[in-house]
Amino acid sequence: MKEQNRILAELNRELHKLVDARLQEDIKGESDKDFFAIFALGKAYKTHEAILLLSEQGYGEDALVLTRMLFELMIITSYILQDETDQRLIRYLEHDWVQRKEMYDCVVTTDKGLEFLNNELQSGNRDPLTIADIEAEYKRVMKKHNYQKHLGWSDKSISKMAEAVGRGAAYKTIYKLQCMIGHNNARSINEYIALEDGVFVVKIRPDDNLIEQTLVATFDFFGAVIDEVDKQLDWKLKNKLKDLDKRFVQEIEKTKDK
Repeated sequence: MKEQNRILAELNRELHKLVDARLQEDIKGESDKDFFAIFALGKAYKTHEAILLLSEQGYGEDALVLTRMLFELMIITSYILQDETDQRLIRYLEHDWVQRKEMYDCVVTTDKGLEFLNNELQSGNRDPLTIADIEAEYKRVMKKHNYQKHLGWSDKSISKMAEAVGRGAAYKTIYKLQCMIGHNNARSINEYIALEDGVFVVKIRPDDNLIEQTLVATFDFFGAVIDEVDKQLDWKLKNKLKDLDKRFVQEIEKTKDK
């Protein structure tokens, strides 16, 4: 790993440690938003750790794909926690009934699925009323929220949510790059095939490709999740976050000066 990338990775580790102690504590939530904030931080923490492990081993392409997940989590977390009401959170949670209905519909389309479901019902592991409950709850939440399949749980696309929380620029830049690689688009070929001395080479070995971009993006996105959760749970991490952010920016500026 390049020295510059090593420093960026260390600063990411400091960000990681900033919340590590908090997550080891008996965290008490007083509201549904508190519990959502705790979930979001826990998920972001684990994804951030995976990104750092991949980056430190020289797998920047795969680390960048995981950073896309972190971006989406950051947008969803910000969109829900910045809502002064609980309506976005309720919409998010109640979409679970839609997902349950979709899973049930998928299971019953195959003989093996039906056999599994019948065995579960007969074994007593499942309440026979559960399926009826799912159908009823699905109809209730669909009538209440009018979920659109292409939008998932939200009333906005990920791009519109990004704009709503002031992250439209990140969506149009780094997120687009992440999607190119994650979706295996034609542009992603450039990251895996190189022309060297007139010969095409498949780049399968660990290297520094996309490591810097990944470390910069993941610091930004994970830091944003921490910031939103800190505001919700009043952990008073604001000054420490600002200090880390300042040091990170200084390291980026050093790179530009070289």
